[in-house]
Amino acid sequence: MTMSAGGLNTASMDGLKKMAQEPNQGRFLAAGWLTVVPTFRERVNDPQTRNALLDCLAVVEHVRRMPEVDPRSLVVWGTSGGGSLALEIAGETEVTAILADEPATVLSWPNSS
Repeated sequence: MTMSAGGLNTASMDGLKKMAQEPNQGRFLAAGWLTVVPTFRERVNDPQTRNALLDCLAVVEHVRRMPEVDPRSLVVWGTSGGGSLALEIAGETEVTAILADEPATVLSWPNSS
């Protein structure tokens, strides 16, 4: 399972399709991996909310129960905000491996100085 760049906004269907066609997704598919590009509730008003994490955990649990998925072989990958979510997911549920590519380590309040 992969978690693409998360950001703070809910992704549109067009945005999700674009993320699903990025080069790394193609590499994962070529290696025989199932890839999932989820969206989640926005974090614009409160970047520290757990809502996005809870949405992503629900996706992980759904994928884990799919008959074509080996639940002992779940890998979570993400970049930027998705990398931060990948780290949080690994802290909340069991996964086989995690790759946090350039995780966003500082999320500040909008318009703060």
